[in-house]
Amino acid sequence: MLARPLIINHNDTTIVPPSLKLETDPQHPGLPSPFTHVALHDELVLNSMKVLKENGVTEKTLPINVVWQLRQLTEDWLNNLPAPYALKNPDLQWDDANWYVKFQRRYVHLIGYMLLFEPLKPYLVREPMSEEEEALRRAGVSAATLLMGVGYDAFTTLLYPHGAKFHHAVFCIFDTATALCSALLHDKKETLPQQEIARQVRQGWEMLKKLNART
Repeated sequence: MLARPLIINHNDTTIVPPSLKLETDPQHPGLPSPFTHVALHDELVLNSMKVLKENGVTEKTLPINVVWQLRQLTEDWLNNLPAPYALKNPDLQWDDANWYVKFQRRYVHLIGYMLLFEPLKPYLVREPMSEEEEALRRAGVSAATLLMGVGYDAFTTLLYPHGAKFHHAVFCIFDTATALCSALLHDKKETLPQQEIARQVRQGWEMLKKLNART
């Protein structure tokens, strides 16, 4: 997300996924652990690194086929989250007695959409473009819209005002809104949904104004 070069050689790295076996509560089977969101985040990152490793990717700029693979992987991960974290109709039975589950749900959605958007971001400002690059551009706008949506939801329902300094609250809003501004500026042929993009940018601007007094 910070556009920095990769500094780890994933071809020579093996990471064992974390286990949450010690977190199981026999009195409350199915209750998510306070660390479940970290394990889910780790799963997504390791699977993404596996794609890069299989394709021999060592640079920040990704080949188009790898971008599509990462997009599909992330969408599958989002659509197969455990019931308490599901995108649609999540299981809310733990929310009232275990406040952290609400936060975890929005956290994994935020992380998922961040990783969905990241490899598509460069295509928002490229021109002229091939048909495939144009498709990636549209996918990037769609991913940015989803990211802004879940960022706004997390911001208004959980993070503001007491959690305003949570780094994702600031960074996600600012970075995505900035990328959308660049998309508008480079959309010379006006092929993007400009009104929707402008609405998303305006929403991000309003959130940043609220954050201004706190962080």
